[in-house]
Amino acid sequence: MPIPVKVQRPEDLLDIRGWTLYGETPYHPVGARPKSIYIAPGLGAPQFIIPHHRYIFKLSSDRHPIQFWSEIFSYQFGAMIGVEVPPAFVALNSETGEVGSLLEFFYGAPGDVEERFSEGGDALQALNKDFDRHRGKQHNVRDVMRICKAFHALGVAEPSRHWAKVFTFDALIGNTDRHQDNWGILWKFPKERTQAPSARFAPAFDNGTSLGYDILEHKLAAKRQRTALEAYVLRGYHHMRWSRGDEHQCRHMEMLERIINAYPETKEVISETVTFDIMDVAKILHEMERFEVQPVFTRQRTNFVLDVIALRQRLIAEVVTGGAA
Repeated sequence: MPIPVKVQRPEDLLDIRGWTLYGETPYHPVGARPKSIYIAPGLGAPQFIIPHHRYIFKLSSDRHPIQFWSEIFSYQFGAMIGVEVPPAFVALNSETGEVGSLLEFFYGAPGDVEERFSEGGDALQALNKDFDRHRGKQHNVRDVMRICKAFHALGVAEPSRHWAKVFTFDALIGNTDRHQDNWGILWKFPKERTQAPSARFAPAFDNGTSLGYDILEHKLAAKRQRTALEAYVLRGYHHMRWSRGDEHQCRHMEMLERIINAYPETKEVISETVTFDIMDVAKILHEMERFEVQPVFTRQRTNFVLDVIALRQRLIAEVVTGGAA
């Protein structure tokens, strides 16, 4: 079921010049891309911005200048297929000349009930004292399901269905970086200590390592050739392995096939998630082309992304119906 989106039109390009940096350490050290945290102003911001709320201004990596566009697309595409993703907007800092994605914090908005966020890696370390938090080689589906089953009694969605939807989303956009700290749980702790806390899954955040971000403009035409496109898509993999001792991570289609075999109830979830009109994807991409920023999202890249998502959609549908992926 689609999720409503906060619409940013090209004429609503955000300039964060003059926004207040958050706290004493606004420059965020976690992750591979430069990012900083700002507080939205109380007046003058567009209606899709929450006044006085925190936002992360995330830049592309130096090697992959179009990477920030992956966050913009992932938000709107996720909402289209019913996957909750933190709102992401195109933004610039006219003082520094930087252009990037502005990501809304998915908790802690003024007036909301206070929540605390815990990363998946915290729970994995509690389960497995030998878990390597830095490299995440033991990040695996079986342990994650075991952890999330324990949280289910406290309110999180049924784990197999939740992860089936997220894995399908990641397979469609080609996300390879859903690592142990790129998912987590939001907790509400009651004032009365005698009452149990409640919990919910955090949205599918940090989606920049996707959507062919690593393919430079002059290589797109060659990548659209049938053989090259299929090879590119079939190389895609999840960060997770299936079990703790597995040597290799699961490829995107393999993961979905194994999820269906282990948790038959997920077949319907995956089928629903992958049932969408590719022309609706084209509408999102064509609107991205209209933003007058550098680097621009080109028509050539739109065509490449459409080809890739259409192929992934077909391959996932074949997995669901039992065909060869």
